[in-house]
Amino acid sequence: MEYITQNLEVSNEIEILIFKKDGEMLLLKSFVYDVVSPTEIVISNPIYENKLFPLHRGNVHNFRFYKENMGMFLFKGTIGDRIKFDNLPAMKITQSTDCKKIQRRRFFRLDCLINGTLTKEEVVEVDMKKVNSRLANNPNVIVETEEVVEVQETIEIVDISGGGLKAISRTSHENDEIVNGKFVLNGLEITFEGTIVRNIPQSDGSFDIGIKFTGMSSSIQNQIIRYIFQKQRVMREKGLI
Repeated sequence: MEYITQNLEVSNEIEILIFKKDGEMLLLKSFVYDVVSPTEIVISNPIYENKLFPLHRGNVHNFRFYKENMGMFLFKGTIGDRIKFDNLPAMKITQSTDCKKIQRRRFFRLDCLINGTLTKEEVVEVDMKKVNSRLANNPNVIVETEEVVEVQETIEIVDISGGGLKAISRTSHENDEIVNGKFVLNGLEITFEGTIVRNIPQSDGSFDIGIKFTGMSSSIQNQIIRYIFQKQRVMREKGLI
């Protein structure tokens, strides 16, 4: 058996995937408190909506974790005893299946076609013709020759993950440029702050841009991840992936 402890260590983050009867998935975050044996760990009791989430002894769930430079790993684990670890609520998890590497990325990506908007700040020159001539010629008045304005553009999002998105833009961007964006996903308006990590010109004059999310709440990020999992689940059932 491929043991979880070959790649999982104390203090690592671990996620629990809970599939409800209505098909919705909950993504719960936890941390590894202790490694008991090659197939048994102690994790923190996950919190959902500001309360300890009840995981029942004997239930089997999917667990996943990310190992830097190695990728994402997935295994099934059985909920064991509830205990206290350093006086904190915790539980034992026993590995039930092999620990398999499922991808190199931390976040799953989903192909899509969603309209969105990007807003960024640009420094532009002030049109001196619009400045009152009396002010411009008054030596006691300082007239700014540049101003900061917000520029908004429409983008087409072509794939999305919990960590960022890929989009088609009609505007060229600089790497490390900070942008604010907005799009609607499954009826929910998502706003984010991000950093441009890729800007590749295309033959039609557009630009293939990559954006890494840098300012997004974990609850919104989890909603994106749940949406992606649900879509992928439907696609698997239809034999599309």
